[in-house]
Amino acid sequence: MNTNGQNSLQVMYAGQGNYTTWDNHELGNRKYIDGGAPAGGSVGGPAGADMASGRGVDARNNGAGNPANRNDAADLLSPVDLAGLGDFMNKATGFQTLENVLFEYQPVADRGNVIAPGDSRTNGTRKFYSAVNWGRNALFVNTDSRSYRDIRLKTADASADDTGPRADNSHRTFLGSTQLAWLKQTLLDAQNNGTTWKFVSVSDPIDQLGPIGGSLNGVTPAAMAPFSGNAAYSPVNADGGKSYMGGYRAERNDLLKFIADNHITNVVFLSTDDHQNRVNELYYSPTGETGNQSSYTKVPYTFAIVCGPLGATGPDLFLNHTFSGAQGAANLIANAQIAAGIDPIGLPNYPGLHDLFRDGDPTASRSPQPVDFYSPDTFNFTVLDVSPSGKTLTVKSVGMNSTALNAAIEYANGPQARTIFSFQIDGFGSLVRSTEAIRNELNDALGSATNNKDIDRLTDAIRKLDDASNSDVWLSDGDHLVCNRGDSIFNRYKDAVQKLMDMIQETSTPAIPDATIQNWINTLVAINRDLAETAITEAEARGVDPRKIAKALGDFATGDADAARGNFDNAIEDYRKAWNAVMDCNLTTKPVKDVVRVN
Repeated sequence: MNTNGQNSLQVMYAGQGNYTTWDNHELGNRKYIDGGAPAGGSVGGPAGADMASGRGVDARNNGAGNPANRNDAADLLSPVDLAGLGDFMNKATGFQTLENVLFEYQPVADRGNVIAPGDSRTNGTRKFYSAVNWGRNALFVNTDSRSYRDIRLKTADASADDTGPRADNSHRTFLGSTQLAWLKQTLLDAQNNGTTWKFVSVSDPIDQLGPIGGSLNGVTPAAMAPFSGNAAYSPVNADGGKSYMGGYRAERNDLLKFIADNHITNVVFLSTDDHQNRVNELYYSPTGETGNQSSYTKVPYTFAIVCGPLGATGPDLFLNHTFSGAQGAANLIANAQIAAGIDPIGLPNYPGLHDLFRDGDPTASRSPQPVDFYSPDTFNFTVLDVSPSGKTLTVKSVGMNSTALNAAIEYANGPQARTIFSFQIDGFGSLVRSTEAIRNELNDALGSATNNKDIDRLTDAIRKLDDASNSDVWLSDGDHLVCNRGDSIFNRYKDAVQKLMDMIQETSTPAIPDATIQNWINTLVAINRDLAETAITEAEARGVDPRKIAKALGDFATGDADAARGNFDNAIEDYRKAWNAVMDCNLTTKPVKDVVRVN
């Protein structure tokens, strides 16, 4: 703290509600960071014997103390072997001492201890995870990402994190089985209760930045230097061993698959720890092939924000505080991601996205690019605002140019905070409700339209969406079409989208912004994509002929390609073909599971 500096932290705590999580630094950045790993032998004091356990165990690939990688997943150890390795780290005196320090320093509610007799990793530990509803439309889930996680894996010589096949071990855990089951049930209950937005805090990133088990080709300090202005700046170019993707892929996949399979929508993961601000969609492997990049597909209506840092190393070394510098850095990373088969930074085609702003980019709202969702050179925080109706989420990154370590000037003479980027997303409910929402927006636009062409096209599109949202063509969950009506409903969506595309192509009718029309189109295409994807997933579960599945997957991929090219009506036609390929309306087909309960 600077002498005579601002007394800002105390004021912040006193002025608002606070939800605290912890990271490796709160646990001394030593072996205590992995609360679910074996604790190891004695530690502390001149002789290393002050405490009976807490030294940690060997995390190297087949290291001398880790034969056959037995320490990788502590649940696979027998009770005798685990006891011989000091029990779980979260039972060690040093871990619990650091935990007490955090709870005494931070305003954390006492939620008692976890009672889970069948889970020795978790049973009896202090309950740090929680879920709080903010009104009717928002849920905030604060996970404990440290108390139960397995060991951070290391390469054979311990020189680096091991993010290769060992991270695909299905027995490795980030949250622990009890907390993971609780999180799934909490999200499912929120979806079933009609809570629109679900925010989930995890201390480490859950998105994918680099290739599985490796780093982005060409994203090096030297390649980044023309943009960062500093050859000493090391860009984040991989998913490190403490991230969900880098070290705990199977459990990450299990969680994201649960969200996708149960049609849990509007999930926003909040994380930190990479010392940069970025926003990404999330991908998972429906088949569980977490080491195979080609098996990954998008988790619908879910994205992640890596927030901050408020102040830390990393941004302080990115010396070029210009938009072109950030843009060059973002493009370097995004191009390497595309080359590696990874979805690049950003949310350019996210359903319901609108009103995108990026400081320095006047074209952000018309032509989103990676830099519009990325900031490597600022100290920042993220603001989330849910509209009173629950429909719209506003995300805003607020920050200032980074400064050198211990060199910041405080008060009015220092760097000033500004909005770095912001955007809004209209949330998804059930597919039929989302269709109705777009229909209502078109009707609102029709009421103020003065151009005859706009009026005619909006009127036609509304009629098509009236047909598409008729309750007679949907099953009760609002996410599945009545089988023998489905084919015609895809055509109604396509007709509506064609009218909207005509509005954008008509340059003489500027009354309604193209960005607004494009948002309507994106949402309608996303609805049809979801219908097709759900049909394929459930057909696979029913054991439908693999040839039909293959045909559907081919049509589905063509639809994605058409959508990426802007051929949105063709994309809906492709999704219709994919849906038809796996549906047999001579049979009674029902959703595989409308609701899954987690015990």
